[in-house]
Amino acid sequence: MPLQNLSPSAILGSQGWHTRLAARMATRGERSIVLFVWGTWAVMFLVALAAVVIYGRNIPFAEDWLLVPPLTGNEPSLFAWIWTQNSEHLVPLPKAIFLLLLSLTGGDFRVGMVFDTLLLGTLAAGMILVARHLRGGQISVTDAFFPIVLLHIGHWDNLLWSWEIQFVLSTALTG
Repeated sequence: MPLQNLSPSAILGSQGWHTRLAARMATRGERSIVLFVWGTWAVMFLVALAAVVIYGRNIPFAEDWLLVPPLTGNEPSLFAWIWTQNSEHLVPLPKAIFLLLLSLTGGDFRVGMVFDTLLLGTLAAGMILVARHLRGGQISVTDAFFPIVLLHIGHWDNLLWSWEIQFVLSTALTG
């Protein structure tokens, strides 16, 4: 057998100590990357939830007041209200979801804040999984980008204003 056709594993043996050591080192490296990426996601997600718990208030703010009439049953036409523009925005789906969430929680306006945070956290996790899948099952340190971008507290206005469900929902549906 000519030497140029021999691979290092054919010469040294495919199950030699060097192969097992390399596999173990790769597994440790991948484990640390997995821990880093999912640890970043967990920390960012918990900090965002903590911000909602600490700073979120159960008081309607700005456009949140638009939900009070339908929530209290004082809206004559729910269909017309759903299709009414808010400034330049026509947001029937976010309005309907927000009204449903408010109805389920007895009018607790923090539900929109929690919903937005859960949605952004789910989107960040989904993006990590999709990126891993696109790389053939390999996770990368750069996957920590998704939770850092989507869950940082610079999004305080998206996290602490329930009406922002319109922007968070559109981001999640297109993400």
